[in-house]
Amino acid sequence: MDINIKFLGNSKISINKETITISQNKPKAVLFYILYKKYCTRDEIITIFWPNLSINKGRLNLRSVLHKLRDKLKYEIIISSGNDILKINEKYNLIQDIDMVLDTNNTKYFEFDDFIFMRNHGIKNCPEFDEWVNGIREAYRNLIVNNILFQLKNSYDSIDNTTFEKICKRIIDIDICNEKAYRYLINLKIENFEYEEALKLYYTLESELRKLDEKPEEETELLLKKINEKLKLKKKFSNNGVLIHTKYLNVLQKEITNFINSEKFKNIILFGEMGTGKNKLIKTVINDTGQTLIIEIKLNQNDIDMDFSCFCKIFENIDFDMIDYLNEYNDKEESKFFMGMLNKFEKVFFNKLLFS
Repeated sequence: MDINIKFLGNSKISINKETITISQNKPKAVLFYILYKKYCTRDEIITIFWPNLSINKGRLNLRSVLHKLRDKLKYEIIISSGNDILKINEKYNLIQDIDMVLDTNNTKYFEFDDFIFMRNHGIKNCPEFDEWVNGIREAYRNLIVNNILFQLKNSYDSIDNTTFEKICKRIIDIDICNEKAYRYLINLKIENFEYEEALKLYYTLESELRKLDEKPEEETELLLKKINEKLKLKKKFSNNGVLIHTKYLNVLQKEITNFINSEKFKNIILFGEMGTGKNKLIKTVINDTGQTLIIEIKLNQNDIDMDFSCFCKIFENIDFDMIDYLNEYNDKEESKFFMGMLNKFEKVFFNKLLFS
């Protein structure tokens, strides 16, 4: 029989997919203490939960709690071994969320809503129990954070943005100054053109670090520079009356840069009514990218009846005498660059020719 145990967040136990509700705090805390330890003595539990009582009175209270738990659980999950030992019955299969988090091959915990060990489980007059919870929480904190960050890095392209953001916030919840999690979040906001939100995240991190007399790492400070550049560009577009195209500018720049650097890129078609700022957008991209090897062609309605009209116009714009010259003197850096661009263009051209 499977017993599912949730230690992270608000702890919960399910037997055969049925959630067991234990309303009283102390019996619930005793249960999860034993579930976590798997094996402990009665005196140990008495010291943790009834530190101000004698051993005899403590044993009476423990006996009462164990009786309540057996009534609730309906199964002999906790059994005795001799007069002093309490342990988990080995015939039951325990499935624990903390095991999933520490398993580097398991990403199911991406669905978890909390990573804090036994959140909200304080008990009156039980400082030893609070100390135990805090000790376990701290021990798991770095292990959990490092493993989740590792999984995030390896699963970046396969996780949707909502889940990705939620997990990063969960990490910050247990490690408020974790710069890697902040950088993931800031980059996500930049990619989604939410520059004000990205800036807010940066200053939140900076404020938390200042409390520790620390400052952001260099890699994080570079993100601040990137955010300010994006905001400056956004303001520029806003002043020119074409704010609607701000997000497209980043997409165009990214794909052109990938194309230039021989990285994976996407073809982009920009369309819209006259006067919406398309030409201004393209000119801005070309100027900001700093590339002069741009071939511009204009098509009209008659071109729709001509096969490969756009490619014919592209070739008309290529100076083939210049290409012969570059072939002859291809040891020059600019020659290599231009020929590389031409080879890439040929690849794109033939792909379109064969498969479009």
